Amino acid sequence: MKNSFDALASTLVELVGGKDNISFATHCATRLRLNLKDTSLIKEEEIKKTKGVLGVANSNGQYQIIIGPDVVELYQAVSSIVGDVAASGSVSEKKDEKKGVNKFRLCHNKWLIFDEK
Repeated sequence: MKNSFDALASTLVELVGGKDNISFATHCATRLRLNLKDTSLIKEEEIKKTKGVLGVANSNGQYQIIIGPDVVELYQAVSSIVGDVAASGSVSEKKDEKKGVNKFRLCHNKWLIFDEK
């Protein structure tokens, strides 16, 4: 099954304009979520016809490819192609430099706030 996800990932990356067109990649429970530099490069009709793709959506500046519950395996294959732009298991962090007590974490495009104590 791994090869089919690799092949699908390769196809989808090309159909959204190639790996250089992807500025950020992540996923939710059913969708591959991509931030793209140039949306005019998307070959949407071809993406919709691709085996394994259930649909597409645009939301809040993200191009979303609906895959279903197998999205995690597909995301891993996409990550191996696009590299650094993919959100990994580690999340981005930054401190509130004025107070030094709060941290902010970016996790699946949502900022989470927690105390360092």
